[in-house]
Amino acid sequence: MRAEREAARRAAYEEGFAAGLAAGRQEESAKLADAIGALEAAADAIATRQAIPDEMLHEHVLAVSLAVARHIIAREIRGDQQAIADLVRRALTHFPLDEAVRIRVNPRDLSTISTVSSDSGASVRIAPGRNVQWIPDPQMQYGECIVEGRNRIVDGRIDRALERIYHQLSHA
Repeated sequence: MRAEREAARRAAYEEGFAAGLAAGRQEESAKLADAIGALEAAADAIATRQAIPDEMLHEHVLAVSLAVARHIIAREIRGDQQAIADLVRRALTHFPLDEAVRIRVNPRDLSTISTVSSDSGASVRIAPGRNVQWIPDPQMQYGECIVEGRNRIVDGRIDRALERIYHQLSHA
């Protein structure tokens, strides 16, 4: 009976692992398909360059570059508890130590950073001595945060940062 339970547990684990792996691959495949679509559109634009003014070509190349950057950043940050914790710490440097703040992060990231540990294996607190309200926000993507204080908001969303880069480069 014990062997049957162990076999059932092992089978359930393997089934769950396979389902999670398949879901992750499907999600990454969809993101990659978007990036490939953008690259194909840019390639088509380059092929018909005579009909496209230089300004538009510049915008297309810039948009594709940022789409690829978004994909790479998302892949690198996903599940990297140290990177997510560092992002929150950097955002917190913009607030006085005695100011109460609200930190919005993806629920999975909140779970991940709650287990951040140092190289020695000791648990590390993200915001020691601060008045912090952690908010799991499913609208947030992996690796992003928004820190809100009394007088300012630090927006650590990747799409917003890439949007700011796009506007700066497109007007340069």
